[in-house]
Amino acid sequence: MQRQSGRGPIASATNHRSAGSQYRHVFVPDNQETDSIATVRWRVPVPTPSPFPELGDSGQQKGPDGPPPRWHRFDADFRRRIVPAALRPPLHRVEGMSRMTPRLTTHPMTRLVRGFLASMAALILPLSLSSFATADDEKSSPESWTVQVGSEAHDQAIQGMSFLPANIYVNSGDTVTWEANSAEIHTVTFLAHGQSLMPFNPFDPKQLSRQGGTAYDGHSYYNSGIMANVSNTGFKAVEGYTLKFTHTGNFTYYCIVHGKGMKGTVHVRAAGTDYPYSQSQYDRQTRKQERKIARDGEEQWAAAHKQAGSHKVIAGTDNEVAMLMRFVHHETVVHVGDTVTFLNTGMGAPHTVTFGHEPANIFAPVGNPKDFRGGNLSSGLMEPGAKFTVTFKKVGEFDYICALHDYMGMTGEVEVRP
Repeated sequence: MQRQSGRGPIASATNHRSAGSQYRHVFVPDNQETDSIATVRWRVPVPTPSPFPELGDSGQQKGPDGPPPRWHRFDADFRRRIVPAALRPPLHRVEGMSRMTPRLTTHPMTRLVRGFLASMAALILPLSLSSFATADDEKSSPESWTVQVGSEAHDQAIQGMSFLPANIYVNSGDTVTWEANSAEIHTVTFLAHGQSLMPFNPFDPKQLSRQGGTAYDGHSYYNSGIMANVSNTGFKAVEGYTLKFTHTGNFTYYCIVHGKGMKGTVHVRAAGTDYPYSQSQYDRQTRKQERKIARDGEEQWAAAHKQAGSHKVIAGTDNEVAMLMRFVHHETVVHVGDTVTFLNTGMGAPHTVTFGHEPANIFAPVGNPKDFRGGNLSSGLMEPGAKFTVTFKKVGEFDYICALHDYMGMTGEVEVRP
């Protein structure tokens, strides 16, 4: 039994343990007054035997009129909060509940909060509806998309032979912009209906310059002209090319410099069709592909080192995924009368081996490779699989370049000793 001094009559309390935690039962007789309010979660009027044996032999406390009183159990985890009588809410009886149930009243602050929330809802709802309408309008409006043309390592030694992404899905009315992403030259070329892909001709203006309008008609010849991200390629190059697509269908295009090994497709669907990918997803795919292309080029470089030797130079290589723009074993030491063979082991990219001054026509051979004593000498255009053998008849150091790719660092030297 505990008595709260000066605070009211007797209240009963005990501690119990259940499932490893301690809780508290507080008992207040139903027929007694109290000036304290218990902060509780629930309370149920139930007849409960007194837990205190000293209250009587029967284990129940007798009320002043004889019958045992009803006891009320309060939540164990809450503490009793003593409130002055002047500040207590009025008490009323609820059927089936204790007479000590406080009357529920709405606090003025609660009404204020409710009014504020209602006002905010009235303001937000029209904005939400208008944003949904705006989203629908944006969904049906034309979009602009970007495709990367080629890729490269930071030192330009490895060049990618891909449009990234190779497949892009757009809707009628959308525009696609191709951006030059490498020092190696490329084109974006849509062939006319029934037209065959021809070998690259560096003297054909229809291959070197832009052809067609700004909106693709779905069946005519369209060409970007030469594209590169540098200005010293030897061609008049552009860095961007944009077309609008108004006809549905699947339209394949090529880089006419590198042929069938470098192609892409624009898939045009009806306006309003859901897009399978966003531009950011295409960009992530592009970065992943660029890393893969770089690894492929490094593997080719390692394989070329195994093929090269003291009298054999690998003049670039490619596998229609990546191109190696380097002479492998680029510093070679031989003796007078020795020969050195330059071999293009690639599948698509041409090169040259050019000593001395670069000729006006870099594609035509110059000089006598069987008796080289210095001066001007060039292999002309070396297609994949071609070789060029030079016999050195004079002591000295002879520098050479690939006239197509020297601006990327494709150079070498042969030192001839006695």
